[in-house]
Amino acid sequence: RLGKTSLIENLKKHQEYLESLVQMPVVFGNESVREVVSSQYKLKSLQDIFKDQEESLKLQFKVAEYNKSLYSSIIKDNHCLYIFDRGPLDNLIYTLLCFNNCSSDLMLKYANDFSNYCALNQWLSENIDLILLTKPDDAVLSPEDDGFRPDLFSLLRCVETELFKLVFRGLKVVDLPSDHNDRLVCFFSEVTKLAKNNK
Repeated sequence: RLGKTSLIENLKKHQEYLESLVQMPVVFGNESVREVVSSQYKLKSLQDIFKDQEESLKLQFKVAEYNKSLYSSIIKDNHCLYIFDRGPLDNLIYTLLCFNNCSSDLMLKYANDFSNYCALNQWLSENIDLILLTKPDDAVLSPEDDGFRPDLFSLLRCVETELFKLVFRGLKVVDLPSDHNDRLVCFFSEVTKLAKNNK
């Protein structure tokens, strides 16, 4: 609903032009949480997992482990531009949300893991060159999309938004326009600047 997937799909159509701008290969990465769910939760959907507090939290830990392996190799690679639909920051926010939505006994049980994975996600996020932020604007969002109960959806969305604002401090973040064509123009402009600065 925010247009992230549509933007990625359109960028893929312009991959040759994008590579000419940055003078390096461009790699489009898959969304980590869906990769983990498809490989480790064969019979469950995201919505099914989010119905269980402990499973929701454990999923975020598994995504953090996946990101650790994925991004650790990417950080060392200066010869490609990697573009992701979501990254470690998303995992950090949803780990915070899931943990704080847990019962007190589960919080105690996973307190150490929670601290470790928050630190890991923060470190991975600091090695990202550019974050492009899409906003919902007037788009209608469905509670079922996030697997949360409708009566909690509005509150959780507000908390989620505020968490992103806090975590984004000190990082290079660009708000993308709501119009899709304007988003493409903004994206190419920012990536061109990034390529020039990295030379």
